[in-house]
Amino acid sequence: MLKVLKTEWAPLSYVISFKLETDPSLLLKKSTQSLNRYNHQLVVGNILSTRKRLVTLSYPDGKTEDIVLSDDELKRDPDANIENHLIPHIVRLHKQFVVASKAKL
Repeated sequence: MLKVLKTEWAPLSYVISFKLETDPSLLLKKSTQSLNRYNHQLVVGNILSTRKRLVTLSYPDGKTEDIVLSDDELKRDPDANIENHLIPHIVRLHKQFVVASKAKL
């Protein structure tokens, strides 16, 4: 579906995929394969055992970035969740993509 989305339906769109793994040694490899195969902008990856506390963002240029929910945050707010960090970050990335895309037109 991602290949059709990026090649036919919405080639100029900002597309994110998600990768959940049980084996930490496979996460980056599979994220990179997905980026190469589907030509999209971001993979949000996590490991099942740490999925609520850590996500790894993988970019097409090979860079990665971790977003972490710290122990201190959980002590201050037991209801805290990783999405509170992830969503604003993705919104910023999307805005940067839109600005860069407009500059290319």
